[in-house]
Amino acid sequence: MRHSIIPALASSAVVVCLGAVAACGGSSDDGTIPGPAGDRPAPNGTSTPGSKTPSDVNGIGNAGQGGAVNPTAMPTATPSIVPTTSPTGIPTIVPSVSPTVIPTVIPSVIPTVLPTINPTPEPDETREFEFNYEGVPGPVKARVTREGVVTIDALPTELSPIVHLVDSSGRPISDTFCDLVASRAARGALDSVRDRGGFTIKIDALPTATKEFRYAALLKAIPLSSGMARIEPRLKLTSATARIVLEEGAITSILGNVFGLNMELRKLPVSTDTAQMTGEIFAQDLLCDLRSGKASIEFDVTTDKPGYSPRVKTNGFEGP
Repeated sequence: MRHSIIPALASSAVVVCLGAVAACGGSSDDGTIPGPAGDRPAPNGTSTPGSKTPSDVNGIGNAGQGGAVNPTAMPTATPSIVPTTSPTGIPTIVPSVSPTVIPTVIPSVIPTVLPTINPTPEPDETREFEFNYEGVPGPVKARVTREGVVTIDALPTELSPIVHLVDSSGRPISDTFCDLVASRAARGALDSVRDRGGFTIKIDALPTATKEFRYAALLKAIPLSSGMARIEPRLKLTSATARIVLEEGAITSILGNVFGLNMELRKLPVSTDTAQMTGEIFAQDLLCDLRSGKASIEFDVTTDKPGYSPRVKTNGFEGP
């Protein structure tokens, strides 16, 4: 009895060991699966206790009993298990995990060509407004688009600019001053009336072409537009000729020689950029008549707008 028990225990021990190793699916370089420490394969290729060949592993439960080897019984391990030997001699199972490779999929982008659609433009929002400027009768009607383009519907054809006295050299033009001038003119004192000191004046030769006129329009247009505005088309003065027009009772008529005064007046420069005449006059009698309204200055003007040649005649006086 003692003889039959020992082989059974030895065989059982080998199966348990190999069971653990077989689960690893590992093998040595010589085609055997190592058993417990101290067991080695026989030189002639036969197995000694503690070692099994791969065929033994495939046929666990049949090998050693004469059973046939089942080739499909070879266990497949995923991931693979690499046996190592710990310092105590007990195999340590270390899983060798292969990195998972996730293929990078680059989508094939096919540009989508959409048909060009021309959106229906929104109707231009045009707003009407009015503004005033000196020398221009009544409010001027104009329009401004959302983009800020200002159009003046109808430019006035009757203009009445004001004579501005810019510098009188400290001599205020008053009723007392003009009464003195009239008495001197009545005495025929030509030198003391027309040749003694000059007075600087400024007149809009064409009020609708001045920058001040455009500025007055833009001040009204900007709040109605996108924040910016411009006048199109912009009117430009091309020429202006001045002449004196006297009413009955004018001081200037006492001394006469209106023709000479006209020649002197036309020497005053008229700027086509500012559409204004600025200069110095020496005739005190004419100055007093402009102040009283018994004299006026008319301008024959031409512009860059075809058919627009308004009648310009001063009406009013401002100054010290």
